[in-house]
Amino acid sequence: MRLPLREPLRLTAAISGSLFVGLNVADALLTERLLAIGGAEANRMSIFYGGLASGAYGYSLVIVKGFLALVIVVALVWFGKSKLLWLLNIGISVVVLLNGLCFLSYLAGLYGWL
Repeated sequence: MRLPLREPLRLTAAISGSLFVGLNVADALLTERLLAIGGAEANRMSIFYGGLASGAYGYSLVIVKGFLALVIVVALVWFGKSKLLWLLNIGISVVVLLNGLCFLSYLAGLYGWL
């Protein structure tokens, strides 16, 4: 059974959706690493998954965040709002950049680069 889409899946929507999911996975990986080394997360929602960042459940955050991003992409494409993905990609790119800078600053302090 084929589900009808409100708009055809275009190449730009597929690329933007893939980029959005990839950036969310990168954000979750960086967050997981920062929480595992004792860092803090500015997002208050991290209270719920902070305990998952260590031990055997470390990558459950990555899986959950990737799945949620995929659900968002499918919903936007389904309702014909896939053009909003570029805006979401800009926002999550800023978040990934800031998380990367936090991680690098931690490494710089750890190894005495500063």
